[in-house]
Parts: sequence; structure tokens; C-alpha cells
Amino acid sequence: VSFHSVAGNGTLAVMANSSGAIPSTFFSMHINDFRTPWPTVPIGGVRLWDTQTTWGQINTSPGIYDWTKLDRRLTQAQSRGADVMYELGRTPVWAQCSSTDSTCGSGVTITCGHNGVTAAGGPGQCYPPNDLKIDGSGPNQHWKDWVTAVVTHSRGFVRYYEIWNEPDIAHSWQGSFAQLARMEQDAKAIVGSIDPSALIVTPAPVDMHPGPTWMDRYMAAGGAQAADVIAFHGYVECIGGCVPHVYPTAEDEVLLISKFKAVMLAHGQQTKPIFITEGSWGRTDINLFTDQDLRSAFIVRYHLLQGSLGIARSYWYLWDGIGVGTLWDTVNTNLQGCAGGGIPNNGGYLCPSGIAYQQVYNWLVGASPSAPCSANGTVWSCGYTRGGGYHALAVWDASKTCSNGVCATSIYSPDSQFVQYRDLAGGTKSVASGSTIQIGAKPVLLETGNVP
Repeated sequence: VSFHSVAGNGTLAVMANSSGAIPSTFFSMHINDFRTPWPTVPIGGVRLWDTQTTWGQINTSPGIYDWTKLDRRLTQAQSRGADVMYELGRTPVWAQCSSTDSTCGSGVTITCGHNGVTAAGGPGQCYPPNDLKIDGSGPNQHWKDWVTAVVTHSRGFVRYYEIWNEPDIAHSWQGSFAQLARMEQDAKAIVGSIDPSALIVTPAPVDMHPGPTWMDRYMAAGGAQAADVIAFHGYVECIGGCVPHVYPTAEDEVLLISKFKAVMLAHGQQTKPIFITEGSWGRTDINLFTDQDLRSAFIVRYHLLQGSLGIARSYWYLWDGIGVGTLWDTVNTNLQGCAGGGIPNNGGYLCPSGIAYQQVYNWLVGASPSAPCSANGTVWSCGYTRGGGYHALAVWDASKTCSNGVCATSIYSPDSQFVQYRDLAGGTKSVASGSTIQIGAKPVLLETGNVP
């Protein structure tokens, strides 16, 4: 299986692992606050994470469950026609392995990632259950009881169950590969017996460097054997360390995804679908990635490339959070949000990147990739077809940038079959035969005509 190839003329081709029209479920989302109005952009699914619905927040003591917050999320998603991925992780305080106990955990005392978060369910949630040994043996009854309870309660509402979030980060997981593989196996058996239509998603590591290596070790320990879907996170910011004004590059998705695909191939898992269960341009408080044009460019290129690489689902993080992939905000003035560029929307403001998200959804859903995304020098293009003889080509120049509302461009000569192009604001412009257009960081979609 080839994930990318470089031709002798310097052209890079990104090879997809699937064919057919791109479904609406490719575009999925995180919604942080239940009070946030449902997104006005179309989404096919939601992932429940950072939504006060984790194991530690629901199962507060043995046999005691408070389903209130989960139920309102499930009901909301169902009413909007979006399916649900539920994240199973974050061990409740009463079930945790002690931080000093190396028989069921690392034996190292650290501060877990959600210790100080209000209503997060208590400290220590990155430690494994205390009845599951470090080698994966033991009854694992706490986990079994929890999975049984949540699947029984959520049957018919949850489509996907993900085992753990970002276990390659120390403050997210202080257990072993064998423990997570056992948890995956037990979850598969329980989910299959209660709700056979629901699917198991592997733990989802993050980052370019530890992520693929972590997944390789997890699969070597027996992980992913019981899973239906392979998952990882698609962040590509701060690859060489977070530095002000060194911005994330969407084209780094090519290398990130190729690394994970190579691991899957090595372990015989290459036929399973891949979900990017979390990702965006990431945190912007250090690298200061706040330019609204560049954010719009990133979100479109991010989805174009993932679609070309055959990613089945991409869960953007997030719709309504400040500083991490924000597409909608309650106010228009947050620098980490819309930075004054939003338009009134549903009681808040839709950022320019939210408008761009809508456009790339329109471009891709129902279209079939006709040619892999490829780069000729710094100019990238991705081809698509639809019924009725429709053809389209998304193009951009990755060497160009934007600043203070001005975007640099280069000259591009479209093929004569294209008569118009669409931009990220939703506008359409005619293209005369033999003429040139200006392209830059923000992709445009050349078309042979309107969508049939």
C-alpha cells in the first residue's frame, strides 16, 4: 500500500485509501458548552469530550450513576440527526489505582490533566482501575461494570465508543499498553452483547512524534485487535516546539496520516477505517495563530487533504471553545476567537473560519475524489467529480500567506474545461477560457459548472 509518492518531476501525490463520494459524516464536531446553540453549519456527528460526561463525572461511587448531563447531550444530538461518539475514559476517584502502586499503574505520582477543572470528577483520572494489573490481568470489574452500565443506558443513542483520550501523554494515562488492550477487549465483548450496532474505537494518541510510535507499541501489545475503528488526533501545531508566529501547516497532515497508516499496515490493521477523533489548528495562545484568513485557509486545506487520504471521519475541536479551533463565539472581540471578523449568528458570532468550514462541506459532501491531492512545487490541487459530467479542482499555493486582511497570491492557469470558481466566502466568479486566476493560501474550487 502506497500512502504517498514523489514523482521525478517533483510532484507529490497523496494517495487515498478509499473511493466513492464523501459522506456528510466526514464532517463531525465537538461542542463544548451545552448552552451553545446547535451549530448552523452542517455536521454529521459529535464526540462527547470535555462535556462533563466522563466516567469519573457520571459514576461517582460504586453502582451510583448520574446520567443527567449525558442524557441531554444524547437527546440533543438525536434531535439534530447527528450520531454520537462517546469517550469511555477518565477513571473515577473511588476506582483508581493509587499513584504509588506499581502493580496496577505507573507507581509515579503526577498531576493528571483534569485535576483542577471545575466539576471534572476529581483528581487522579489518568490512573487505571485498581483491579486491573499492569500486565493486563485481573478481574477489571470496575471497567466492565461501567461499560455495561453506560452501553445499556445509551443503547440506540451512541454509535461509537472510544476507549481512551490521548494515552501517549503522561497526564492522560498512567497505565500500560497491556491494560488498555484488555480494556478494549472487554469493552468489545460487552458492547457487542448489548448493542451490536455500536462500534469500538481504539484509544486515540496525539502528535506527530509520540503518536505513531505509541500506536505501534499498542498494536504490538495486542491493541486494536478488538477495535472496529483506528483513531488518532490530527493536531499538527508546534511540531518543533511552540514559537510565536510559527503557524501550523495543514500539509503536515500528509506525513502524520502516512505514519499512522504505516503502523496499521505493519500490524495487519490497514483495512479498518480511520477516524481523526480530534484536531484543528490547536492552541493559539503561544504560537499566536489568530489571523482569520490563515485560519480559514487551514481548515479547508486540513479537510481537503484528510478526505484525499481516505480518512472516514474528522472531528473538529472545537465549535465553541476559546483558543482551540474556535469557529463560533458568544462575542466578536476575543482575539483567540473571531477577533472582530465574525458575523451575527444564532445569538453569537460565526467566525470567518466557520464560514470556510461551511464552504468546504459544500465542496466535498457528495463529491467523489477523481484524483489524489497533489503538489506541483508549492501549488496543491485536488480533483472531484459528481453526476451529470461535473468536474471540480480545489487549488491553492501553500507558499503564500496572509496578514491584516491582505493575502499574497500567485498566477494560476486553469484548464479550459473550468468556467467558474468558488471562494471561501461562498462567492462565485466566472473564468474565461485561456485566462488566469490568482491563488494563494486560501483554496478556491474550480468548476465545470454548478453542482447538478
